[in-house]
This record gives sequence, C-alpha cells and structure tokens, in this order.
Amino acid sequence: MPSSAWTLRRRASTVGHASRYLARGYRRVSEVNHEELMQEGIAGLLVALERYDDGRENCFWTYAAWWVRGAMQNLVSELRGPVVLSDRALRRQARIERSRSERLREHGREATVSELAVDNDLCEEEVSRLRGAARPARSLDEPLPFGDGVVVSFGDTLADPTAHEAYDDLLLAIAALDVPRLRAELTDREDLVVCARFGLDGPQQPLRELARVLGVSSERVRQIERNALRKMREAA
Repeated sequence: MPSSAWTLRRRASTVGHASRYLARGYRRVSEVNHEELMQEGIAGLLVALERYDDGRENCFWTYAAWWVRGAMQNLVSELRGPVVLSDRALRRQARIERSRSERLREHGREATVSELAVDNDLCEEEVSRLRGAARPARSLDEPLPFGDGVVVSFGDTLADPTAHEAYDDLLLAIAALDVPRLRAELTDREDLVVCARFGLDGPQQPLRELARVLGVSSERVRQIERNALRKMREAA
C-alpha cells in the first residue's frame, strides 16, 4: 500500500481521469447510465488501491486500469444481456462481432458459424453459445401481434419443453371417439375452455384472449383447464 496520503490522493486523481476515459468506450451502450459506470469504476479503483504493492515492477495505473475496466465490463454484461459473462467471454464476443462485421463488409453476406469459428480459433459450439448469450433479454410481458388485431404477451407464446402436454397424454390413454363422452362430464364453462385451448371445435385460442372473452384472469382460465382435464382423466 502507498505510504502517504498525498500519494494516495495523487494516484486516485490520476486513475479517476483515466476512468472517465475508459467509460467513454461505453457511450453507445444505451442500457448503462454513465454515473453508474463511473461508480463501478471507482469500486474497481478501491480494490486496486487495497491490493497494489509498491514492490511491483508495473506502475500503479497499469495495475488499476485492469480492475477499473473489469468492474465496468461486469456492469455492462449484467445490464445488457440475460447471462452474466466473464471478462474473457466478453472479449471473445467482441472478436466474433468484429469478424462478422469484416466478412459482411468484404463479402456482402452474413458469416456462417463455421467461418466465425475458424476466424477466432474456436469450435462452432463455443461460437453459437457466445452469440446466443449476446442476445438482449426480452420481457415476458412484451406485447406481440397475434392476428386479427389480437395482441398477446411474449410469455403466452412460450412452451415449456420439459412439461407434459396434458391433452396429448389424455389422447394416448383413450380413443379419440371417447372425447365427446368425456366432455359430457364438464360444465359449460369447462367445456368451452377445453375446446378453445385445444382447438376441438375450431382454432386454438391463446390464454389471454380466452380470458378476455370469459371476463376472468388468465390464472383463472388455467385453473378451469386443470379442473376440466382432471375430470376427464377420472372419467377415463
């Protein structure tokens, strides 16, 4: 650690100016506030002040810049993408993006995954994972057009690949001709929900649209659907 308060203040002032210079590299990142970026840089500076040893051959700024830049990059990674990446992964992402831009400029087309892998000395799986992690996060409440003026949320369009499709399981357990008999066990509202959700008498309807038609919440429609399927299983 430095031996005098004057030396500390001088080093802190020097790195503070340099931190503002480093922060300029993120001006185009709309998700990051400049003040927040500077705060993270100061946090990195404090770590450098605590860990620096005067016996090192490299100067303090060279040592501190690594901590300041790393703190800023971590903040950018947390705010820009759904996955927090290491500094090494961020650098690889930047190299991949440069390769993609260069090939697009030279050849007038998007580079393939194999071409990007060769350019960056990576395997194709690594390139795919890094490019996938660079995609921005999307809100589950993001509105999406569903046709005929209907708007649904992005979350309503997602399917759980690990979940069992209850109605498909039901059709495997019983003959399709038994469905009308099983529907007779349902109330009018339950029958309406099952038919609409699984397209028995027409096109399938999204959860939110069906909730609007019935004048109830989406969670209530899910409850009605679960109760109806339970009745049909028991009757089967």
